[in-house]
Amino acid sequence: MEWATHYPAFASQESTTDGKAQMKKQVEIADIGCGFGGLSFALAPKFPETLILGPHISSHEKHKLTLSQAWRSGPQ
Repeated sequence: MEWATHYPAFASQESTTDGKAQMKKQVEIADIGCGFGGLSFALAPKFPETLILGPHISSHEKHKLTLSQAWRSGPQ
């Protein structure tokens, strides 16, 4: 997973040999579909030095993303 693309705050200024951004710290826990992030918040104090990311896309968010992508691509 190219986390740096989606989480630029954690991206390093250096890139790999193929030009892709690197992470300053590797993601160790990914709470996919985290909702409001309850598990991520509960785990954070137990793993204070660990990068925990919790991406979540609800059906409402997916719909907005689809509309946004269609708008950017212009008329077909």
